[in-house]
Amino acid sequence: MDFVIVNNSFSSVLSVMKNSNGSVTIFPPQDITKNPIYYSKEFMNLISKIIEKAKSLEITSLYISLRNKHSHLRKLLYKMGFESVSTMSRMTLDMQSIKPPYFPPPPAYVFRNFRDEDKDKWVMCAASAFNTTTRSTLANFEKYWLNDKNFDSKLHYVALDKKDQVVGILSCWYYPLKNEGFVKILAVHPQHRRKGIAKHLLSLGLLKLKEIGANMVSLDVSVSNYPALKLYKMFGFQEEGIVMRKLILKDFFSKECG
Repeated sequence: MDFVIVNNSFSSVLSVMKNSNGSVTIFPPQDITKNPIYYSKEFMNLISKIIEKAKSLEITSLYISLRNKHSHLRKLLYKMGFESVSTMSRMTLDMQSIKPPYFPPPPAYVFRNFRDEDKDKWVMCAASAFNTTTRSTLANFEKYWLNDKNFDSKLHYVALDKKDQVVGILSCWYYPLKNEGFVKILAVHPQHRRKGIAKHLLSLGLLKLKEIGANMVSLDVSVSNYPALKLYKMFGFQEEGIVMRKLILKDFFSKECG
């Protein structure tokens, strides 16, 4: 979903993405990240409204991705109760100045767009890749992704093995008001890694995002996921920013952990 920020001097777009774990990620517009002191008042007022809305929608936590880790917004977010997620890094790819490499499909697999009938196989692949339960992954996928009005099957790809099982997945989002894309998930089943699946999936996703008008593509990745970091850098992504988080349902987390 997109929120439009307007005042007498500018109009910009703030994008909000629902995650499969019940959290929400917020992407500040470039107008604000480039001129944070000038636009910070409008931005923080909107963040306050989103926080209040999140409390009524059972949102577990809010994430904000900042392109610049030294941004003035970081200090303001600290004051609002956000904290840096030191385990996550924001990476960006400037599609206007960098042409990502294209990696052909490995011969033993079939690649195509996501279809409705792929849902269960998609979930099984994601659960295996991220070491989560199939039941929780399916529930979150249906609740936070398939019901998202911005979900576009043309930006979601699967890799199938000879047994017609989904062994690789790529999910991207596109924000037309900002001409920006986001790589949400790139995952390969543990038994099919290092075979070129991830390279071709990412090639497909970036080509489609470029085709529909994306000038910038971003993603968030764990700083300890060295294979993923190496892959994204191979495509021209650069580590630039940080991810900040604010817990909304604190009682929920304390009960789950206690």
